[in-house]
Amino acid sequence: MTSKFGAQLKKELLELLIQSGTYIASFIFLFGFSCHYFIFNGFFTYNQSVDLDNYFASFPFLMIAFIPSLTFNAFKNDDTFSNLALTDSLKFLAKFLAAFIIFAFNTLVTMTTLPFIARFGDLEASQILTGYIGILFYGAMLLSFSLFIQILFENKIASLVVLIVSLFAFNSIHVLPKYHAISSEFFINLIKTLSFSWHFESALKGILNTKDLLFFLILTFAFLFLAVEIYKAKKGKKFWSLQNSLVLVLIILAIANSAVFEKKIDLTKNKEFTLSKLSVTTAKDCFSSVNITYAYSKELKNLNPQVNDIIDLLFKYSDENPSINIFIQNPEKDKNLQKKLKDLGISAQNFSNSNHYESGLNSYYSAIIIEDENYVKTIPFVLSTNGLEYLITANLFSIQSGKEARAIVFCRNNLTLENGYPYLVPYLESCGLSVFTELKIEDLELTDPAIPVLILGGSTLTQDELHLIQERMEEGRKFFFCTSPYTIDVEGDWKVLDSQNALCKLLENEGISLSRDFVLDENCFEMTMQSQNFESEYQKIKYPFWVKDGNLTFYWPVAIQLDKNGRNEDKYEILAQTSEEGYLKSVYDDELKIDTNPFSKDNLVKDISTMGKHALAVKKDNIRIIADQYFPSFLMSYTGSLENINYMADSLIEMNGFENLLELKNKKARDTSFTKIKSTEELNSCRMVTQLFTVLFIPIFTVLLSLTIVLSIRNFKKKGKAK
Repeated sequence: MTSKFGAQLKKELLELLIQSGTYIASFIFLFGFSCHYFIFNGFFTYNQSVDLDNYFASFPFLMIAFIPSLTFNAFKNDDTFSNLALTDSLKFLAKFLAAFIIFAFNTLVTMTTLPFIARFGDLEASQILTGYIGILFYGAMLLSFSLFIQILFENKIASLVVLIVSLFAFNSIHVLPKYHAISSEFFINLIKTLSFSWHFESALKGILNTKDLLFFLILTFAFLFLAVEIYKAKKGKKFWSLQNSLVLVLIILAIANSAVFEKKIDLTKNKEFTLSKLSVTTAKDCFSSVNITYAYSKELKNLNPQVNDIIDLLFKYSDENPSINIFIQNPEKDKNLQKKLKDLGISAQNFSNSNHYESGLNSYYSAIIIEDENYVKTIPFVLSTNGLEYLITANLFSIQSGKEARAIVFCRNNLTLENGYPYLVPYLESCGLSVFTELKIEDLELTDPAIPVLILGGSTLTQDELHLIQERMEEGRKFFFCTSPYTIDVEGDWKVLDSQNALCKLLENEGISLSRDFVLDENCFEMTMQSQNFESEYQKIKYPFWVKDGNLTFYWPVAIQLDKNGRNEDKYEILAQTSEEGYLKSVYDDELKIDTNPFSKDNLVKDISTMGKHALAVKKDNIRIIADQYFPSFLMSYTGSLENINYMADSLIEMNGFENLLELKNKKARDTSFTKIKSTEELNSCRMVTQLFTVLFIPIFTVLLSLTIVLSIRNFKKKGKAK
């Protein structure tokens, strides 16, 4: 029987391989896949992301055309192999496996594009693994469904039309609630359950969900079973037998109860969808009852599928400790909850709505309240799980211990917090820090000495305030200074302004001297500027005054000179520094102030005698210093990065003594940006090669190679028969 089945499978496979439609469909599948990801998805332009969500998202819709092509002629020569004396079930299984082999081969060929994608950024191995496992299970189910539709209709054209329409409907039905208001939660869940591609969502994230794989397996068996029984019925056998009825009931029960066997296996490198050890420990240490309420507008769930991830994350905490109670509520149907949110200062936030039948911007709730009998903590608005685990764990820790991360912030230069540092306080608060900005220097002795103090600038500090700061420092209070000897006209033409910063003198008493020279570096920010010669053209200019160290950018920094007073330099830890190409530039040159114009060629003239690594940020005991008063300022909008204030947040959290939370805070989703591309020229060069190989060479070469092999085998067999 095994040899007969093998012969049947070979013949079914050969039938597919000698059809020109198979090669045309394969080329369209591979060509369409590459075009969708690299061209239509804006891979090289507006998207510039190696995120494989879009990579795998193209498969379901490409399969709408590819799958029918593999089964369209499945029953063309239905009686050709009747002499093999196989059961109808084995014949159908052979047809299914032959089509699946062709499908799997073409699917795996798409993996040849991965090295080209990896040239632009880092790929997540787990996402590749789970994505392709999901695609193969998904494809197997669609092939069995296709065979079922083909045998259901006598007319091949009618079956093809029904199949394509059905595949399109079942692949996209889950987005229906996004475009049409559906009030019934039952129907929303039913629609998602019926959607084939909805069960592929977990695999896109790097998660193996046994429920989804079981769903595909059950339906693969179900459609094959139905196809075989309908085929038998057309030959005169009764369809509605007791045996068939029992099998159908078992299939329905298996699908309905598949959630019982659900297990999500997080294979991501950073375990993005699994609670960390710290979160598990914090949850288990909650001895008193804690209520976590997720208040969100029901419509938001249809617009933002990540709401489900938020809910899943919350229930992971309750799984660790039954004292943590999770409540999922809709404020729009609960007036008491609405009032509670209002009292806590939480309001609905605007969120873009792509529903074409309503306005494009509506207000929705998506807030989390964490409370026990003594404390109430809130997360006013959340749309994804990115950073959410840190916030929940930090708030649980705060409730149980009565401790929280705090910071006092003073702005003491020619800027204000609101205009000069608009992102700083909101970002610190979004990281769970309680920030105090209304205090005066003289109020410090009345506050908790454990709260670190951040001082921006320093040029407007009075002698009395400096004396008070020195007293607090001697008492052991933690200070974080972002300061420099000079003031820059950051809101004007970027010229150096005269500034008397007495704070620098105070720091000298601590053995830390800020150089009177700017430090420049060849490793600097590359800005896009309008050409001085042609207004319609733009050019990339390296601006050595904006020094880079990793992801951090320092704006007109000066060098920190340690151990000036003969103190032990080992007491200091350098936190950031220039590259070996760093060099000093005097503010005055023949009595003229330094030219900070980005187009100035003078800045590129290096003083070789000063070249080397220069400290930009240091810490010593209870003091941290960044030699740049504009480090967390609005200038970050030029660089398009929040890394500077993220560094500030990390530093202040550490200064609060919560080092254990930092690793959790920085447990982020994978970076999908073009991290390996360093210039526009490199991007354009890689773009040309990638498009040539992925869009044209790989599809054409695969089809021609397959066709050549098949023709060679046929000719070899013909010669063998002739002999």
